[in-house]
Amino acid sequence: MEKVLNKLANTEYWRQSYTQWDVISYLKKYSNDTKEERRAYSALGTELRVLFKNLKPKSKEGQKVRILKRQLKELKDSVLMVMKRH
Repeated sequence: MEKVLNKLANTEYWRQSYTQWDVISYLKKYSNDTKEERRAYSALGTELRVLFKNLKPKSKEGQKVRILKRQLKELKDSVLMVMKRH
C-alpha cells in the first residue's frame, strides 16, 4: 500500500483505515469554499483513479475505491442536475 500512497497527493487521508474513506469527509477535509470544493472534487477523482489502477480489485480497499468512484459520480451528476434547473 505504501507504494500506492506515494503516488497520491493527500496521503494523510488514505493512510487511515479504508473503513473511514468517504466522499463527503474527503471533500470537507480538502475544501473551504466553492473554488476549493471544485479542486477537491477533481483531486478526489484523480486519487480514486490512481487507487483503482494500483489496488487489487478484490481487496477490501479496492472494493471501497469502486464504491467511492460510483458515489462521486452520482454526487457530481446530482449537482449538475440541480445547476441545470437554476
